[in-house]
Amino acid sequence: MVWFFFSCDEYNEEILKTNSGYWKETVSNTPIIGKWITSNGVKIGEKQVLVFQSYENINGSKSDWVMHVYQPTFLPPNQVIFRIYDV
Repeated sequence: MVWFFFSCDEYNEEILKTNSGYWKETVSNTPIIGKWITSNGVKIGEKQVLVFQSYENINGSKSDWVMHVYQPTFLPPNQVIFRIYDV
């Protein structure tokens, strides 16, 4: 199952923390390059991949929950799209 969320709020580290754990960044931002005729080879946004880690595990082991944060260039900088799913 996949969930999509749209946020108009300022995207920051505080929204990535919960009572049961936190979302940890796995890699740095990856550019999204357009493949359509009108945007072929042009950067149309950035994608960030995060994995949920629980506070319950002392080792901070990763869960099966993954979140992609998309920051399209056609939206204002403070607006992002979240895609959350269970692997």
